[in-house]
Amino acid sequence: MPLTRHDLHTFCDHAKKIQKERTIPNFVLSIIHPAENIISANGSLIDEKTLFPVGSISKGFAATVAAHLVDKGLIDWNDSIKKFIDIKMPNDIDLSVRQLLSHINPFPEHTLTEASEFGFSRKELIEKLQYIAINNEFKFSYQNILFSLIADIVQKVSGKTYQDYLSQHILIPLEMVTTTSVEKDYLDNNNKASPYIKHDNIISKIPYSSFWHTMGPPSCIATSITDLTRWMKFNLQIEHNTLISKKSLDAIHTPLAHSTPPYAMGWWKADEQGLVLSHTGSVTGFDNAIAIIPSCKIGIAVCSNLSGDRFAYDMLNEFIRRFLNEKTFSCTNVLQLKMPLSQPKFPLRKFIGDFYHPILESIKITYKNNSLHLEIGKNKTLATLTPITLLPTHSKITPQLFQLSQHACFQINWQSGMEAAGKVYYDNDIVSFSENKDGVIDTLLLFAESINTSLLVCKRVDILNTLIQTNSFFNLKNNPSESSHANNQIALSQKPG
Repeated sequence: MPLTRHDLHTFCDHAKKIQKERTIPNFVLSIIHPAENIISANGSLIDEKTLFPVGSISKGFAATVAAHLVDKGLIDWNDSIKKFIDIKMPNDIDLSVRQLLSHINPFPEHTLTEASEFGFSRKELIEKLQYIAINNEFKFSYQNILFSLIADIVQKVSGKTYQDYLSQHILIPLEMVTTTSVEKDYLDNNNKASPYIKHDNIISKIPYSSFWHTMGPPSCIATSITDLTRWMKFNLQIEHNTLISKKSLDAIHTPLAHSTPPYAMGWWKADEQGLVLSHTGSVTGFDNAIAIIPSCKIGIAVCSNLSGDRFAYDMLNEFIRRFLNEKTFSCTNVLQLKMPLSQPKFPLRKFIGDFYHPILESIKITYKNNSLHLEIGKNKTLATLTPITLLPTHSKITPQLFQLSQHACFQINWQSGMEAAGKVYYDNDIVSFSENKDGVIDTLLLFAESINTSLLVCKRVDILNTLIQTNSFFNLKNNPSESSHANNQIALSQKPG
């Protein structure tokens, strides 16, 4: 039975009730429906033009930029990305523009996703792709660093930066006047929501994080609910239906990936009936979700300024379930890893040391206040390590990962520079240690889905080689003989056993 105007307003009242129950600082909501269009801002110090960083919802914008270039004949969906950019890939693999935007590739999922928080630039992360151990087949594998390469393609073929092209050819024509992909413009805007995080039912205001801008096209959009409404109307072909061709819009909305649910270019096909296109977008302090049903001209967008609650996802899911009258829809799939605590067989101080991997560079294990701590990357991103017992029943266990259970295992509790009450925890990230035949801890094994879902074998610096110093390895490129030797040592350190 179709939703009525009364149903829509009842749903909005329900969302406000949930906001109060969960203590959500602010949320904005837009519903596009034949019965009525609703835009609502709920909370203090915000309105319908308040900016929210929308994270991966930005991917749909990037795909639209590419579609605009396709319509102009500057690129083709099947063009090799190496036609436009010079990039080193493992095993010299190649991708088409369509594969790039559809997450079809041989890389482990989320390769290097969070590594920009370690102080590396997008350019540096792209250079690190050559060190990633890839799979044997091209299949759906969600990426951010790879996806960001569309920015380099745009600049090559148009002579404009991705941000300038997006603004001139997409945002301005769509009259999305509050939307920006430029960090300075976002920071200079006084009408923006403040980020909050919930941890252990404590809600804390947290500092601004630039991670979402560093990545570029996969996550760089900040927008208002007014502009998100315009964005949905464009994708529903209610307004501005000549911005790109229908053929190109259909290409963006049509999945190529054999995944569950299937993925188009910047949109999930998110229900069994194939009616719903959706995407979530999370950055530190913000959760957002958007869904459209093109066949019915229906859309919904929800933005909240609170991480760790899933309010935006829950409200969007509930709305779509009410419309479809079934329970197959889901715009997110979050896996929580709950491992029992354990007591390592060695004193914690034995694990102290400096370790190295070419992707992460510096990895330091320290001991303080009766616990182990991890420092990683250029800006020494911090984490605490909690001893755990790795369970073979965990749904993401692989034979390689199961090997970790033979050693001392720790869950990584990332602090990400947050205030103590607002720590971010990536529950799937694990560190393990192994010892050599002399009983010395010589290897750190890192399994972090947010970096690389293959094990990263990190050798202790003072054991590996005096040439491979954590803070100077990449300076060795000025001395070819030393650099070659260092590379050989790292390659040896990554061989099994």
